[in-house]
Amino acid sequence: MRLRLSTLTLVAVAALCAPAFAVAADPGDLDRSFSDDGIRYVDFGRFSTATDVFVHTDEHLTLVGDIGTSTPYKLGLARLSPNGALDSTFGQGGRVVEDPSTGYDYSLGWGFTTTGKAVVLGRRGQGYYLIRFNEDGRRDTSFGNAGMATGMFPQDWDRADLLVLPSGRLIISTTRSSGTNVITAHSATGRRLMNFGDNGSVSIAMDDSGRLAFDPTHSRILVPGVRNDRRLVVGALTVDGDHDKSFGLNGIGSVVIPTVGQEWVGPPAIGVTDEGDIALAASMWDSGSSTSDVIVAQLSADGSPKTGDNGRAWRRYDIGAIDAPVAVVPLPSGKLVVAGWLSPGLFDEIGDGGFFTLGLRSRGSKWLAFGRNGIRKVPLADAVAFDATLTDRGLVIVGLAKSHFVAIRMTQN
Repeated sequence: MRLRLSTLTLVAVAALCAPAFAVAADPGDLDRSFSDDGIRYVDFGRFSTATDVFVHTDEHLTLVGDIGTSTPYKLGLARLSPNGALDSTFGQGGRVVEDPSTGYDYSLGWGFTTTGKAVVLGRRGQGYYLIRFNEDGRRDTSFGNAGMATGMFPQDWDRADLLVLPSGRLIISTTRSSGTNVITAHSATGRRLMNFGDNGSVSIAMDDSGRLAFDPTHSRILVPGVRNDRRLVVGALTVDGDHDKSFGLNGIGSVVIPTVGQEWVGPPAIGVTDEGDIALAASMWDSGSSTSDVIVAQLSADGSPKTGDNGRAWRRYDIGAIDAPVAVVPLPSGKLVVAGWLSPGLFDEIGDGGFFTLGLRSRGSKWLAFGRNGIRKVPLADAVAFDATLTDRGLVIVGLAKSHFVAIRMTQN
């Protein structure tokens, strides 16, 4: 007798067999193999913010940032395995808490050596401190004086950042209220380098600055910023602190962003392709409406504006009421992903928005297969994004959510 299966039976059998088949994720989807839902929170027991992330060769992630909302701040480090679980071999249960004991000691910038050692630049009164950590999270006492080096900022300093070069040299960027950015350097062992630039420093004219970047193809230090509220600029330096005259005009590349009324452009995030081309992403703020859009501009490797398929070197995207880009991540395919955070309004700076990603093709048009028409929003309560990086498994964005470190991983293929 021939066995006949009902439609209901076939559906039931298909459902039972479904887990055996992989479901292809679309670009921009949350990676469900990471902490089950693509989102990982790390609780330090106090308000904590992940400001930077580093991906190791074994695909483990190190998240770093601040613990606390007022002095005395502490530094937090967390190590995640590729599936999002805390790595119990790192620190205590995957976490490290470091107390610099310097008073006003919150972090200003982080960097990582090629071997995975974290380095932090922090505030120390009117000056700064540098601390380097071994890969296991312990302070590296071979650095500086018992693991710490110190220095002084200019009196009118406003913002600072840190870049670790492949050689281990440390580059510090300090924006001054007078409209210049001062770059200084320390050796890999923490010693201030007075042969960097002109007697230990080099200046670039800009009103505000973004995070530093390094172009390994041309061995350049890149300093992104903004001038006159509408000109996005990138200063290019050699590793010895000289202006790279082969880049732009006397070492400066720029793109002018047209503004109207009460619009102004904030400091940009920067991404560098393998060829040395540069993408900048910044908020275009409108003080009249208390809203913002995202501006993405591109420069060629020689510092000249790179014209997109719209005939301009920049584009404007409206993603939410307030949209703040924090990172530009070039993909191996030549596409770009801009990562940032959303808020329903200016006075709800940490609100019910969440993270966003914007997928772009190499010439600036939206990558429509990414997310929904090129945009992916991840709702998160009380969230702010700070950094993003690419791993072999997907795009990782880190920041603050629910008063904890948070990391999300998204597919990017």
